[in-house]
Amino acid sequence: MRPNNRDNPVVQERWYKTFLGQRQQHTYWLYKVIDDIVTSNPQLQRFVEIGTGAGALSVILALHAVQRGNRLLTYDNRPELHEPLLPVFNALGVRNSPQDHWECLGAITNLMDNRPTFFFCDGGNKVDEFNFYADHLPMGSVIAAHDYGVEVFPDQLEATVARLSLEPLQARDWNGMDDIQACFYKIP
Repeated sequence: MRPNNRDNPVVQERWYKTFLGQRQQHTYWLYKVIDDIVTSNPQLQRFVEIGTGAGALSVILALHAVQRGNRLLTYDNRPELHEPLLPVFNALGVRNSPQDHWECLGAITNLMDNRPTFFFCDGGNKVDEFNFYADHLPMGSVIAAHDYGVEVFPDQLEATVARLSLEPLQARDWNGMDDIQACFYKIP
């Protein structure tokens, strides 16, 4: 298990600040890694996030979606966390749902419409989210599991990764600046 740098005052002071006036739950490092992955995968057309949280990453993903002529679909059953960013969400056309994503599988599948999707798993059970949705993503998609090495461990994903021949993306960045995530490409 990795140490939690969120308790480190130097990391806290430098990397955990606010985004649009709202305290962010991730460091800026995560936004850069996501930007690199999305930018280097121009085939991605759809964007889905499980676990909106405070909403800063949602804004980043929504900007990528808008740039590609689409909208972000994000789920979180704690809407009070991102309520201050709702005007921004509305301006970006974010489809923000307070429902449990497990109750909305049809809406998620319809949104993907067999088009390559960036899918970010950061909800209440990232392992189940990753292992379930990886099967349902179209080829050419990218799926990310947040909190890799803290809440999500390699052995919990390895059967899905092997069965679907998922290719790791930017593995060197998976444990950078305490924003630990694993991203995989679903090879067409």
